[in-house]
Amino acid sequence: MQYFEVILENGHMGAGNSCEVKRYFYGKDAISMLSSIRRLPRIKKRHTIEAVKSIRPITKKEYIQGKIK
Repeated sequence: MQYFEVILENGHMGAGNSCEVKRYFYGKDAISMLSSIRRLPRIKKRHTIEAVKSIRPITKKEYIQGKIK
């Protein structure tokens, strides 16, 4: 298993408005993460690939610290 920090564009803030948030995930690889990210609430759905700003591999320690925040 690998751990990832993902920066996503959240919607539901009015027409054309959004904000970026960090979320922490674990999975087999970055490509498999995209299918689970598509089902998350509040993510811009029309262009899901564009809603993912970055995917960065991290350590287990960083993952745990990120989940606590």
